[in-house]
Amino acid sequence: MLPQRWSEVLARHAEQDQVARPKGDRDPWHRLVARFSGRPLDAALLADVNAAINRRIWVSDLLNHGVDDHWATPREFLAAGGDCEDFAIAKFLLLRDLGFSYVNQKVVICYDRSRGIAHAINTCKLYQNIYVLDNLSSRPIDGWACAHYTPVYAIDETRWVIFSAVNQSAAAAG
Repeated sequence: MLPQRWSEVLARHAEQDQVARPKGDRDPWHRLVARFSGRPLDAALLADVNAAINRRIWVSDLLNHGVDDHWATPREFLAAGGDCEDFAIAKFLLLRDLGFSYVNQKVVICYDRSRGIAHAINTCKLYQNIYVLDNLSSRPIDGWACAHYTPVYAIDETRWVIFSAVNQSAAAAG
């Protein structure tokens, strides 16, 4: 069973897709997907997707939604900005819509030891390399260069993996 927030954001995204379908190119999400459609699924596309999503503004959930934690759909994120998991969710779903398999990418909730807080990133496996797409970096990062992140759990469309109870405690403290 997937985490409730993740299941909810996927369901809201699917509902919003149905409503937006008649709008076609007037829908901001469909415009974004169309902008990158047809390109090779390569590192250059990962870099461009990371940069495009990272151009959005960072806004806390409390300011944006009046609650401590809200996982926004890509359309909500495009309209109002968001925090780290909203960046990661938008990247995950954009890459999925462009043809990257959910099997090769994850939204990873981690503990950022350098800042002492919980953080969310997107990881994508491409040609046996793992790339980290992070709202704190203008370019994808080789996964091995992110030693300051301790994964707590990772999710895709069908499953999630919990890394350890110790990591969960660290992320909750952040």
